[in-house]
Amino acid sequence: VVLGSLAVGVALFAADSVPRGVGVELPTAAAEMSTSGTAGDLWF
Repeated sequence: VVLGSLAVGVALFAADSVPRGVGVELPTAAAEMSTSGTAGDLWF
């Protein structure tokens, strides 16, 4: 669970550092909903 949250956080960080384009906004929105509180605090 912790590793999964960490992976989601890393994926969000990578997505946020890339210019918004096709295929970035939807995965980011979906990941935001499934991110745990700790990972959310780390990356946002």
